Amino acid sequence: MPPIRLVVQMAPHCPGGVLFFAVDGDNQVIVRHRNVGGRGVFVRDGQIIFAEGNQEETLMSVTSVPLTMGGKISFHVENTLASVAAAWCTGIPLETIRQRASTITADMGKVPGRFNVLEIDGATVIVDYGHNVHSLTAVLEVVEKFPHQRRMAVYSTAAIGAIAT
Repeated sequence: MPPIRLVVQMAPHCPGGVLFFAVDGDNQVIVRHRNVGGRGVFVRDGQIIFAEGNQEETLMSVTSVPLTMGGKISFHVENTLASVAAAWCTGIPLETIRQRASTITADMGKVPGRFNVLEIDGATVIVDYGHNVHSLTAVLEVVEKFPHQRRMAVYSTAAIGAIAT
């Protein structure tokens, strides 16, 4: 069973409110949820949108969140949506959410191994702790968006390592 389906099936068992988030605001789960007054967070035309029922408010541009590297890092766009949605659910004012989201980075000193991008002698080095096949696939998909002709991935788990060029 796809993971999204499991999440949707759990929603009726939650004692509190439910908010769904997805990169695509036309996602049928979000559309149905909003049709009954529910809340959702999604991206439309490069903007992060907070919606409740048929009411919408633009939070900010995805490119205004440094963590996403101009929207290039798709899984960090998803991480951003999850974070701002959680903040909204706790009642944090939108202006505070905007301000904080505009400062989120994948700084090696603060969040080591979380898609840290370093420029070293003309090469782009990405350090990421991709701890499963899904995360490795996501990292490799994002690496394809970088403009380099040659790429190399060094991947290691606790028991085995590999290098792909």
